[in-house]
Amino acid sequence: MLILASNSPRRKEILNKYQIEFEIIPSFVDEKLVDEKNPERLVSKLAVLKTEQIANQYPNRLVLGADTIVFYNGIEFGKPLNDEDAYQMLKKLSGNTHQVYTGVVLIKQTEKFIKSYVVKSDVKLKKLTDKEIWEYIKTKEPFDKAGSYAIQGIGARFIEFFDGSYENIVGLPYSHLLKTEFYKLPKSIKSDLIKDENNV
Repeated sequence: MLILASNSPRRKEILNKYQIEFEIIPSFVDEKLVDEKNPERLVSKLAVLKTEQIANQYPNRLVLGADTIVFYNGIEFGKPLNDEDAYQMLKKLSGNTHQVYTGVVLIKQTEKFIKSYVVKSDVKLKKLTDKEIWEYIKTKEPFDKAGSYAIQGIGARFIEFFDGSYENIVGLPYSHLLKTEFYKLPKSIKSDLIKDENNV
């Protein structure tokens, strides 16, 4: 059975959509340990760290880990620390196009298997008023979201358009794995990633 090395409700929902059997064993990594300015390399390194932490504990299991970041104008937007932080993020993203990167890593130690990929999507928020921002912050939705918004939640009303994978923006581009990476994988790995291989 697959292990999801994340406590993210969004990632759990995405895997549930594909009717995959999995167990949640969240990793706890100090993200400040990774000093990297390039967003693609940053999410890839963080995803590897998170996945390796759990894979080392369960070497016989296939472990899936991921990391998602929001980038705008060369600056990383993580999860907000407080109301003011969320306000500042949304104010900067308001009316502008930003990028969402997710790094995904699969590791099975006993088979010396590791697979990683990064997906990027562009998202433009509509121009937001201060009133809209503060009302949204009052809902508490921004507080465990990179960039301080949730495309799958109330924050969807703020999206003017997006280009790329919706699942990526949510936090786990699983369809990308099935469409572009799956056929390259060993059969022993595939069996943990789908409900029924004949359906893919």
